[in-house]
Parts: sequence; structure tokens; C-alpha cells
Amino acid sequence: MFWQTWVRAAAILTLTGSFLFLGEEYSAKAERTPLLHAAPDGEWSEVYLYDLDLAASTVNQTIVIDEAGQRIYATQARTFKGDTAESFVISRLTLNGRLLDSMTVRYGGHGTSIGIERNGNSVYIWSNMLSVDSNGRVKTQFLTRYPYAAGSQLTVNSPNVEKLAEFPDPAAYMSPFTDAKNESIAYRHTSLKKGKKASRVEVRNIEDVKKGINKVLYSYEFPMSMNKLILQGMTLDGPNLYLTFGQRASDFHLYHIDLPSGKIVKELKRPVGLNRKGRYEANFGEPEGLYLYTDPETKLKTLFTVIVTDAPGKRRQKLIAFSWNDGVKKFLMLKDREDREKAK
Repeated sequence: MFWQTWVRAAAILTLTGSFLFLGEEYSAKAERTPLLHAAPDGEWSEVYLYDLDLAASTVNQTIVIDEAGQRIYATQARTFKGDTAESFVISRLTLNGRLLDSMTVRYGGHGTSIGIERNGNSVYIWSNMLSVDSNGRVKTQFLTRYPYAAGSQLTVNSPNVEKLAEFPDPAAYMSPFTDAKNESIAYRHTSLKKGKKASRVEVRNIEDVKKGINKVLYSYEFPMSMNKLILQGMTLDGPNLYLTFGQRASDFHLYHIDLPSGKIVKELKRPVGLNRKGRYEANFGEPEGLYLYTDPETKLKTLFTVIVTDAPGKRRQKLIAFSWNDGVKKFLMLKDREDREKAK
């Protein structure tokens, strides 16, 4: 395992110097191999960390990290036989990407985004949930809150599901995401009117929402240039909004937006998640989800996305980090420690 350890050490040292792009091609039958390219000055450094071990074989939709509890929560869409409305699965993982358990949200929609909130020893999920009629057709949708419960299956009518707001317009889609450390929740609203897509993000205080107070702290209307793109990921960090777009990972487009001014602070537009040969496994690469992680101890920040590659039935959910500081070292070291344990 000396070679593997050296690769991890090289990656860590790389991040302490100038901005570089680091990618790795991973195979269960081969060692990791480093690939270093100089990145344009001022760009985020990109690091492939490891594959996420998710409960289902379908494409990941989003990831959220419980920073206090050090657990990753990831969603995957699922459609039950005979259902018209979609459901989704939530996987709970270690920070190393190892699967611990999962739960299912029946009629929860696509699982495009979720939020989390820690209350003592419990973690609560915030998500969109659908109310359907006897024929499985969607009647309305709700913003909901419920405790994560391993092995369970919930519907909007389950006793431990709180309905906090209703969104009855069938032509408009709502999905929430949270910034738990700053006690904030954001709603993504997307509507189709006269064939044109229009999206906006609204930020509120979590406690206000629980009390039924409808006070918008920030609002961001997507410009036409964004509305034309495929939205893939959303995350919030105080007054900073991050969005990713692109049907394919080769068309990856990341925006950093300052919410008080509504101005775009920074953009990153380039292929992300390529393997060592400069390709995507099975010629499939799709960006999914986005999360801004703040280390509870060091306060260093790392931005994560998932690039899904390979053929149906053997999808790889690659965790990619964008870092502008040493925050990503923690994840490299955690994975290296796990690799050494496995090698004993």
C-alpha cells in the first residue's frame, strides 16, 4: 500500500501550494494513479476523493452532510411498480463514503434536493413530498420535516411527518435545501409558463418556517442564461449561493452568487470528473448535487459534488471536492486510513 499512501500524500501536498487539478482513475483491481494538470490561475482545485456506496443502483441526486454528526446523506430516485409519482431513497454514509443504512420516502418526488437539521441526537430531513389520489396522480405538494429513521418508509401522511407549507400549483416545482449551521433553509421554485422555465431561490430562517412566519431573507431570480440550462446542484453558505448546471459532466458550470447584491462572484466552466484517460466510464458522466461543507473544528470550507459515471446497473458515484484551502485534507486522510485498515 506504499504507492497508494504516496498518492494520497502527494494530493495533500498539492493542495497546500498553487492551484492544481488532481484526478484519479480508480479500479477495484488496480492501485490509484495520480494525474496532475496545471489549472488556470484563481480556479478552485478539483480532487476526486472516492466512490460513494449508496443503497440503490440508480443515479445519485444530491448530497448533504451533517457536519456535527459527521455523516453524509445522499438521495436516489426510485419508482415503485404501479406508481405514477416518483419516490426517493436516502442513504446515510460515513465521511469515508461507506453505507450505514437507508430509508425510503414514498411519493417524495425525484429527490432533487433535501435539507437536514440536527436536534439533539436526532437528524431531521426537510424535503418536498407529494399527496396523491387513489389513482396515484399528484394532487398537491408539501414542504415537510421528519426524523431520519433507518429502514423506514414514509409517506406524506405518516404520523411523524410535519407539513409546514403547501405548494398546490402543479405547474410549479419546489425543492428545499438547508444551511444548518446558519439556521437557514432555501426553497428552489421552478415553474413552466407558456413553455418557458423560470426558477428562483428564496432563503428563510428555519425557526421562522417552523413558526409559520413567511419572511424571505434573500431571493435570487435566475437570469435567462441560467433558465436555459439543466440545474443539477444547489447549496447555501450564509449569504453565498452555489449552483451547478449541465446535462453532462463535460458541460459542468458552477456559479458562486452573492445573495445580498445578486451578483455572480465566480464561475467555473469545464469538464469535471474525467478519469486518468481523460474520459468518463462507459462514456457517461452526469453531475449531481452540491454541498458546501464547513469543518466544525477548523472552519475550513470544501465544496462537494458527485459525478455519476459508468453503465446502468454499475453506476459509480464519484465524490469530487473543489477546494481553495486545506479543508479537503481531512477527507483524503480519512480515506487513506480506511485503505490502510483494509490492507491489514
